[in-house]
Amino acid sequence: DGKPVAHQVFPGNTADVDTFKMAMEDLKKRFKIRRVILVGDRGMVSRKVLRQIEDSGLEYIVGVRMRRLKAMDGVLNRPGRYRTVKKNLKVKEVVENGTRYIVCLNPEEAERDRKAREEMVAKLEQKLKSGFKSLVGNRGYRRYLKVDGAEVTINQEALKEEARFDGKYVLETNSELAPDEVAMAYKDLWRVERAFRELKSGLDLRPIYHWSESRVRGHIMVCFLAF
Repeated sequence: DGKPVAHQVFPGNTADVDTFKMAMEDLKKRFKIRRVILVGDRGMVSRKVLRQIEDSGLEYIVGVRMRRLKAMDGVLNRPGRYRTVKKNLKVKEVVENGTRYIVCLNPEEAERDRKAREEMVAKLEQKLKSGFKSLVGNRGYRRYLKVDGAEVTINQEALKEEARFDGKYVLETNSELAPDEVAMAYKDLWRVERAFRELKSGLDLRPIYHWSESRVRGHIMVCFLAF
């Protein structure tokens, strides 16, 4: 139900992978949980950390930065049918270079992305008629422009490339969960995000004004219990 079952405090210089490993072992020992799967958002883990998590014998589900991943062309271009999980969620499993990806599609979000891009192109066309110098210096517009000497036109290839991402996000996992289970586990991250937001702002978890270890641990314990 999104309620935290325990908390731990580590020295500030403890590596993320070490905290993951100790937390997972603690869950298994204290609560007799046999299987634990780490779920993280796009900014949480690096490729190095993922390798360390796998080496520790743990499973994971993480979001990937689609525009930065070299394998994304193969992942997004792979043919195959989407499976409907719910009204605003469809999923498709893709294995690329031995890595398992789950492509998630929100049809409603895809339509919003398409309309937003069409509106942007319409504005670009109008602005090009009145001059293009200001557009070239605009980072938001520049990516969709093709400059050939004194001629500036809309880059149709860039628009086509951008359309591939409409309403989509991609997950990477080493678990054997079904694609729909992977997607729903990732969507449940909103519970964690809400918890941290409440702890940090509503309950003033930080900044911490204590200096001794016992006081720091006590402060965190009180905030945890309050939440």
